[in-house]
Amino acid sequence: MKKLSFSESRNSAGYNAVSSSVRRARAGFALVETSVAMLVGSVMSIGVVHGVTVSKSLNAANEQRLVAFGLCKSRIEELSRQDFDAIASTGDEDMRLSHLGEQARTAITCKRVTVVSPRTMPIEHKEIRSTVIWRFRGDVKSETIATNGYRK
Repeated sequence: MKKLSFSESRNSAGYNAVSSSVRRARAGFALVETSVAMLVGSVMSIGVVHGVTVSKSLNAANEQRLVAFGLCKSRIEELSRQDFDAIASTGDEDMRLSHLGEQARTAITCKRVTVVSPRTMPIEHKEIRSTVIWRFRGDVKSETIATNGYRK
């Protein structure tokens, strides 16, 4: 007959006899492990969802800035093609700031302001500054380009 160790003791039916307290301890440990794993998984998934949300918001803001930059640049180029004496401030122009990409989005109302300031130092030139101003999620945003125009 085989000699049994303490941990391998068998009951009268021949099955391993594991005390109920050991079974409860193992079950309790598995419950704690599962709970901790679920908590860690939940925290990670919340972080991923937050990251995606912030990424989409930044994408929309950058699209708007890019379009605003294009509106400023087009105004600067338009003025640079004019005769030096004809370059003048245009004041406020109401425009629509459209989005890029294939997603259908509503255009945002914006204002383009172009200011031309005559300068004489060191040589006669005009400072041309074009600014586009719009609102995004309650915040006022703006994009500005400035350059100098010289007599040809």
